[in-house]
Amino acid sequence: MAIAGAVAASLPQDEAFSLLQHSLGIVEPMFSSNIVAALVRTGHPSVRDLLVDHVRRVMKSLDIGPDATVWDPDTAAAILCIEYALKAGTSSDQFGDDARLLASHANPEIREFFGIHLGDSYPLP
Repeated sequence: MAIAGAVAASLPQDEAFSLLQHSLGIVEPMFSSNIVAALVRTGHPSVRDLLVDHVRRVMKSLDIGPDATVWDPDTAAAILCIEYALKAGTSSDQFGDDARLLASHANPEIREFFGIHLGDSYPLP
């Protein structure tokens, strides 16, 4: 978060948003949550739409199934990205299906991580 957060805090809003948006487009999902947090800090009016699109991209990259029993950094990043999108003002309805999928992950540590970060918005089953 140090570099992305410094970009959000130090540069004018449009410039910070542009740089962070570009970074988000090229980084692997597992490394995106810090950039997403910094984007939220910019307060840019386009951040919500960008984050909805990003969460969709991250969710499409996941391989979540009954055999997904190991800790997966991409899945953790998806959880954090949804959390930050909600902090930016995105409606929780926007990610309902994604949240249900993440909350039912086979790995209990992922489910616990989900509960910590998204349990208030999406109660665990």
